[in-house]
Amino acid sequence: MSGEIAIEEVAPDLQPLASLEVVLNEYNLAKVNLDNNCLRQVLYALAFFLVDSEKMALYRLVLLDNWHQEHDELISALQIDPNKSAMNADVIKWNVLHIPDYLNADGDIKDAFVKKCLYALVAQTAPESLEALMELQESDDEIIKKQAVFQLQKLQGTRYS
Repeated sequence: MSGEIAIEEVAPDLQPLASLEVVLNEYNLAKVNLDNNCLRQVLYALAFFLVDSEKMALYRLVLLDNWHQEHDELISALQIDPNKSAMNADVIKWNVLHIPDYLNADGDIKDAFVKKCLYALVAQTAPESLEALMELQESDDEIIKKQAVFQLQKLQGTRYS
């Protein structure tokens, strides 16, 4: 789009301004104002300047809030996080058990979100991910149960292939 500057071009000038403290303060401002546009700027512009561990901590923090509509993107970020962790597994499991209304309103959308969460959960190397899948297969929610059983079956198949 004409008139836009790539973030990489201004990164050296903005780097000193985008500390974790600044990013968290801007996130709090977005949350207080329930401002999804501001949140996107925090997540996809300011967070660009954080080190990976800080960025993932921010994403986990944001995933524990249900006032925004960025869950799908953030779950994807945890799925490809090179530093898989038990904390990622805990946050992903929490999201499966606390699906935001905007994703829960339609069964197909909910199913897709749960599936994405469980793919992200399997991608974590922590033993907590397997424990979480085993717990989720006992869910009373049929969508969660179906997807957890499917992922456990896939894991079992890869172990014996």
